[in-house]
Amino acid sequence: MYNINPKLWGNPLWKFIHYLTVAYPENPTQEQMDDFKLFFTHLKKMLPCEKCRYHYQQNLLKYPLTDDILRSRYKLIKWAVDMHNEVNVMNGKPKMSVERVIDEYTKDKGAIRMDKNVFNIVVLIMIIILVIWFYKYKNPS
Repeated sequence: MYNINPKLWGNPLWKFIHYLTVAYPENPTQEQMDDFKLFFTHLKKMLPCEKCRYHYQQNLLKYPLTDDILRSRYKLIKWAVDMHNEVNVMNGKPKMSVERVIDEYTKDKGAIRMDKNVFNIVVLIMIIILVIWFYKYKNPS
């Protein structure tokens, strides 16, 4: 498999992993538990970096994904945080907490929000466009 610099794909993958874990059911079915276990254990074969595949496999040995973990959303989130923190320590980055991950990945930060001033400007521009359109097309010259 071709090696791609993890600086290009590492952060997006961790974000995806954390979103998966915070969205995990509180009371998963056996099928959901099996699917998640399959996904996370097969990552060791699919990561686009040989060194990363090796480290992921070593971290799976240190933090095995057990049925006990898979029975609980919180425990799965903690498992992913532990796996991520192993990489963070290796790369000289600060550790994350479970609480931070839950907070960060359950907020609707991506939604577009308009403050009152932006909203007023947008409405004003729309009114100006309507007035121009009205006078240009509805008002005979």
